[in-house]
Amino acid sequence: MIDIVFDRSIIRRRLIKRIVEESVDAVFEKNGIYVFDISILITDDKGIKKINHEHRNIDRHTDVLSFPSEDDFSGGEDEFYGDIAISVCSAKRQAKEFGQSFEKELSFLCIHGCLHLLGFDHIDKNEEKTMRQEQRNILGYLREKKNEKIHRQR
Repeated sequence: MIDIVFDRSIIRRRLIKRIVEESVDAVFEKNGIYVFDISILITDDKGIKKINHEHRNIDRHTDVLSFPSEDDFSGGEDEFYGDIAISVCSAKRQAKEFGQSFEKELSFLCIHGCLHLLGFDHIDKNEEKTMRQEQRNILGYLREKKNEKIHRQR
């Protein structure tokens, strides 16, 4: 189950919810996990700055934060993998900066957060390379799923 919570006055909620659900499903499906539980907070820069300060003692906003569960996974149903917080303000800003759509940037941030919940990290260069490659693989997988859906609808 994906529990999506909207903080503050976030607009375009339907679009954001769809992108987040598709992205999360793609990450977990690609990793062979079909039953899971995570919580995602969609917030703004002010909200994520507060969380970053409270949990990491860093007093600035960021784009995405992940808080993996400390549970030992037994392979049972509805395992709680953790929490993610995403700033839509950062997603909009970065989309413009990188010359891509808001939807793609939001999907990227969601995928990045989910990979952290699954144990991926980018502390050193090798881990970062592995995580970036996995992000690209999942974005490709997501594109393929969307294309298949479009073809089936025709």
